[in-house]
Amino acid sequence: MRVGIIGGSIEGLPAQCLEASGDARRWDVVYLNRERAARLKSPILRYLAILLEFLWATIRIPLVDVVLVVFVNRLSSWYVRSAHLFGKKCVLYWLGSDVRTLGEDLLSDGGLREADAQISYSEGNIVELRKCGVDAQLLVLPTRLSDRVADMPDSHAVLLSLPDARKEFYGYRDLMRLVDDYPDVEFHVVRSNHPEYYDRSNIVFEGMLDREQMDKVFDRVSISIRWPEHDGTSLVLMESALKGKYIITRNPFPCGVQTDTYKGLCAALDEILALPLEPCWENRMYALRHFTQERAGSALAEVLDAVMSNHKERRIS
Repeated sequence: MRVGIIGGSIEGLPAQCLEASGDARRWDVVYLNRERAARLKSPILRYLAILLEFLWATIRIPLVDVVLVVFVNRLSSWYVRSAHLFGKKCVLYWLGSDVRTLGEDLLSDGGLREADAQISYSEGNIVELRKCGVDAQLLVLPTRLSDRVADMPDSHAVLLSLPDARKEFYGYRDLMRLVDDYPDVEFHVVRSNHPEYYDRSNIVFEGMLDREQMDKVFDRVSISIRWPEHDGTSLVLMESALKGKYIITRNPFPCGVQTDTYKGLCAALDEILALPLEPCWENRMYALRHFTQERAGSALAEVLDAVMSNHKERRIS
């Protein structure tokens, strides 16, 4: 059987997970459309490219059994209809940004609700989707993460992930306030190209890192704080859990401490700072059960199998 993938920058994750689990033997992956047009700067060229990408994906839908749309947007309802027109099934994989745009009349025609299965990588997303009439199930598709337990530093230190794009959205003000309120704690900032934003004596500016460099940073921290206004199942938190780090997050996450106030953030940090410098085995064990590609691939194959099973039952009836 074949699953055809339509998506953006992470469209390779389903294939990686299926391969890691061994289920790629029964689910062959075809990339129908990689949606690269959005990167074009010219509006005219971008719209033309989007149209061509859509047409290219549509005419290839007959080659597959199930269409998996990664990143749900305004074109997704058309993919659902196109799949059904050719007698195929369609599964939508919702990310955090997709859910945020849900209120912008994205579901006005109901097309997305007609998908044969809805999945998302965040419990928080699932709650929000349910409020909009979309019943989704949890399925995290992680990247290939190192499952080695990281070393622990000589004293507690904190990892902050602060992308330059929309750094205020990612909690920059609260986090800088935290840095000032805890002058004896070392904070490591990643995913930024602007050290001038972090000119404080207790901040170690790590910048943009590759996989090997990020592994080394995890050896130098014991706590990972994620503080955006809205979030899904964050990759950096999944990796932090696998590495055995303590976690504090502003948004729902299946392990660690969740709090949505600055006072709660400080209280959670104080509690962790009082703990011995040992890996957080509770987070680690949860991650090994839920955040590996082997487990995710098997779960995805079960979703695809269920979709096809329902399809066969309907045809027989």
